[in-house]
Amino acid sequence: KSWQLPKKETADYVMGLIDRPMSVLKTAIRNRKAVYGLIANTLHECVVGGKRGVVESLVAKLGCKYIPIEGVTIAHCEVVKEVEEPYRNLHLFDTTPPEQIDFYSGAWGRSYDVTKDSAADAILAHAMVGVDYPKTIEAAYASGVRFFIEMGPGASCSRMINNILGDRPHVARSFCANEPIAESQVLRGLGQLLVAGVKLNIQPLFGDDVAVSSPSVSKHTIIMDVGLQNYEVTIPKQKVAVATNNEIPVSVAIANAPVDNEVHKKNVSLTNNDFSKTSILDK
Repeated sequence: KSWQLPKKETADYVMGLIDRPMSVLKTAIRNRKAVYGLIANTLHECVVGGKRGVVESLVAKLGCKYIPIEGVTIAHCEVVKEVEEPYRNLHLFDTTPPEQIDFYSGAWGRSYDVTKDSAADAILAHAMVGVDYPKTIEAAYASGVRFFIEMGPGASCSRMINNILGDRPHVARSFCANEPIAESQVLRGLGQLLVAGVKLNIQPLFGDDVAVSSPSVSKHTIIMDVGLQNYEVTIPKQKVAVATNNEIPVSVAIANAPVDNEVHKKNVSLTNNDFSKTSILDK
């Protein structure tokens, strides 16, 4: 209906990632129909979508790399305006936002107070306007967020956050990347947060009968009670190079993740599953 296609013609919609800034894409599509800038992933890449022939022509003109994204329905563009009201009504629910958690909209690029109406508006904007991920991450960072935990699946958001923030102090980590040992990812992720200065209570992992202590550091050794026996990692005196093996020790994995320990007002706390101050990023 949005493209005014004949009734018997199927909308051949495609979308994919290109290595161009959203500003470049928007300039290129200014006088084109049935093609849209959907998501700004970073300052240097974005997602384009639209009618197959138009998208292919656009990619050829830009001379950019194009990575198809399969299995995704039409979203993040003005096509959704055809069903704007029923789509918003579909997402009207009573809300009970937990205390001390900020919610961010990927479409608005800012935090907002969650209510029945604002949540529906945020979801509608997400579907109809698109996503500005750099703006959202920058807003969270400006408010004091330094730890970005990706629940997954995958690690695409962590990759983009690292790209957006660059060398600025932060930790961005996926707890559900494409790795064979899921438990190892969680433990190594918790270990990284622990060493970065986040207060954790890992007792839920090992039962209520286990006495869990915070790590104690004595010169070159980290000792942490994990329920069975002390898990001890010796840290070399010399500077540690970051390994590339997926199963690297906790101390090495964290060596290349500087964190501004001065800023903790909105960082993740996993104490008894009570998030003392964290943020939800809508991507």
